[in-house]
Parts: sequence; C-alpha cells; structure tokens
Amino acid sequence: MRTGISRFHGTVMGPMSPVVHKGLAKLPDSDIEALAVYFADINDAAGRGSEVQPAIQRALVVDRGGRGQQYDPAVRLYTAACASCHYNGGNGPHPLRPDLAIVSAVSLSDPTNLIQVIFYGVGAQEGAPGVVMPGFIHGFSDADVARIAAYLRATHTNLAPWPDLEKKVAAIRAQGRGQE
Repeated sequence: MRTGISRFHGTVMGPMSPVVHKGLAKLPDSDIEALAVYFADINDAAGRGSEVQPAIQRALVVDRGGRGQQYDPAVRLYTAACASCHYNGGNGPHPLRPDLAIVSAVSLSDPTNLIQVIFYGVGAQEGAPGVVMPGFIHGFSDADVARIAAYLRATHTNLAPWPDLEKKVAAIRAQGRGQE
C-alpha cells in the first residue's frame, strides 16, 4: 500500500497512483495495517488464500509454454510487446514485472484496467520507482489490443473470455486517458 507494487497483483497507476505515492506512503504503520485488515476483510482474503499458489503455478507453467514458436498473431503480439518484460525468475514471479498470469487486471470481470494499461502504460510517477512500461495506444489497433487481452485471458486464467472485447477497446480509446 505504500509502494504501489504488489508482487502478485501488479502496480498502481492512473488515479490511484497519487493516492498511494502522495498519501498512503506517508501514513504510519498502524494506519497501513488497519487499512490492510479492512480491505482483506471486505475482499474475503482469508477465504481466497488457497487461490494464490495455483495462480503462481499457472504463471510459471505459462511462462515456460514456448509461446512465439507457433504462428498465431496473438502469441506473436504478446511475445513482441509484453513477454520480454513480463516473465518469471528462476524461483518465482519477477517482483516488479511478473508474468501476467498473476496480475489482477487479467482476472477481473471487466477488462478496462488491462486495456488502459496496454494503451497508456505505466509512467515513472506510477508503480515501482524507475520501472516504466510504454503505452501502445498509438502503435496498436483496437484489434491488436483486443487480441492481446483475449490471449492473456485465455492462456493466463481459467476464466471465460470477455464479451465484445474489441468494442470495449474501441470505447476506452474513444474516452481517452482523462476519463480513467
């Protein structure tokens, strides 16, 4: 809550970034602990603890899956744009840029967070200090972004595909960054 980095969920960005870096980062330990207990309670973290290890194992298996060796446009896009940064270390997820199988944006019921990260990246003032992710809003078409998001959802989770993904991507592009 202080750093904007979660080893198993990704990095803070958008409107939550200043909340973390300019607000929560300055709170005393007792306040951070109280907030953590509160969020864990409303999110039923204790009841979902058994989900963590299977997600990590899935990420480790996916990371060794030989993607890019086949001719699949989604695999090629992901390999070229994402895989060189988002990978696992020898003993587990990379702490600052984990394989996307454990990043919460891939498992949410709505793809908006994932699409916004693909479009706008993560700036130097967001997330981990010194770790920047470029945005692809100008380099990828709506179909490209939808293809990457669908690929991640299909290969990095056990969840159903997001419906009308290309329409959702187009709507988020039309809204622009100011609407986050």
